Amino acid sequence: MKNILKYAYLLLAFAGIVSCTEKEPVWVEPTKTMSIEEANLVFQPSGGTSSFLVKAENSFTAAADRDWCTVSVSGSQVEVSVTGNSSNETRYSRITLTSGNETLGITVHQYGLVIKGFNVGDVAVSSRGKSIEYPYQTNGVLTVTSDYPWIKVEQTDGLVRITVEPNDGASRTGEVKYRLGDIENTFTIAQSGSFKEYSSWVPGYAGKEYDNSAVLCEVFGVTADAQAAAETYTISVVPASEVSAAGLPMNAYVEDVVYPAALASLKQKAEEDGCKLEELLLKGTKAAYFPAENYPAGSYCVFAIGMDGNGNPTGNYAEAEISTKAVAYNWWIGTWKVTDGNGTVSTVTIAQKENGKSYTVTGLGGFNFALNANFNADGTFTLTGSSTENITTVPYTNGTYVYSTLNLLGLYTVGSSSYYRTGATIDVALGSKTADNKAKVTGYLVSSGGSFYKFLQLVYRGKASNAGAAEANTVLKRNYLPLALVKQ
Repeated sequence: MKNILKYAYLLLAFAGIVSCTEKEPVWVEPTKTMSIEEANLVFQPSGGTSSFLVKAENSFTAAADRDWCTVSVSGSQVEVSVTGNSSNETRYSRITLTSGNETLGITVHQYGLVIKGFNVGDVAVSSRGKSIEYPYQTNGVLTVTSDYPWIKVEQTDGLVRITVEPNDGASRTGEVKYRLGDIENTFTIAQSGSFKEYSSWVPGYAGKEYDNSAVLCEVFGVTADAQAAAETYTISVVPASEVSAAGLPMNAYVEDVVYPAALASLKQKAEEDGCKLEELLLKGTKAAYFPAENYPAGSYCVFAIGMDGNGNPTGNYAEAEISTKAVAYNWWIGTWKVTDGNGTVSTVTIAQKENGKSYTVTGLGGFNFALNANFNADGTFTLTGSSTENITTVPYTNGTYVYSTLNLLGLYTVGSSSYYRTGATIDVALGSKTADNKAKVTGYLVSSGGSFYKFLQLVYRGKASNAGAAEANTVLKRNYLPLALVKQ
């Protein structure tokens, strides 16, 4: 009996355990009572209305999560209205459909404002005026206006035309405004004043002089009367052939060519010197120096161009055509103080050889030997000589160094700075010893670009062996051309 009860208790306990264990849940797909038919809810920045149909077993509601997007339900149709987007950013709204416990969502997409091709910026226009066109493409409405009567704006679909009227007065500045939705900006139109001949300035030519750096220069000056004494200007010199080739009226040539080039030159000079542009402008009666070697004899137009301290044109200009002359033959004759590139001062004497054609030159480079020079039609002289010259024999000692000097001659121009042209090659050859125990040294200077080198003193050093072979042990020294000639 006890055993029967024992088994009964065990069965009851097992049954209890089984009854307390949870069964694995079974997923039941929820019933969908709503669906959306094809809908186009992508809007342009201008906004608008669109609708879509909803299939639903029961009634439903619709709501949007952005105030710029509103919805309404009429039966199975949902109507969506979107206001204009005035920014350049795309925006989104979520529409939620609700039927009982079921919800369904759909997204509304609205583009921001976009413009292509309207590449504007500050513009500089001549006094003669100009018409400028700006093509563009946009998904919005572009508005371009100007409050300045001399700036006319015309706008058609995809094109803005801005016309700047001719200016007979002083320089002026105006603005053009443009707007695309919330995007609003301006750009500036700066128009030069009318360039007119100014009788209070008289440009002229003062010949050749040395400037403060002792370089021979052409000197161009401007004489100003009392009326113009306080006005600032700059001087520009242009070959007369370039002015005539341009084929422009003189005031137009000054405005379009001379003034921009002169301003760019002044700005570069101010940057190099670390000063303000206004410090480089001239006033009253002044002269400007230009290196003579850059201005061969010929006809030039000398311009005085009025500018204010910021480099803006005043519209005043004066012009005169002058002729420069080459240095005359007799100008060179005499005694000169010569300063070379090392700062060494020596005395050079230039004397007549054949009148109008040639000279004898002594003391150049500190040497007393006489050199011949031919006078050139452009006012320069050429020291006679060759770019390749053999050096005569020198004392030879077996196994020791030998030295020799080669003086190379070439073109000497007025006011030139000296330099040793890169790209030249120097070779030294030591020949066999001669019967009188001497070695022959030969030096070669290969010219670059077919040009002879200016006056140089070359010192060669080589090591001679008993067999007369040379070792590559060459040293080059040089005496520089004079940086300055000061006639006594």
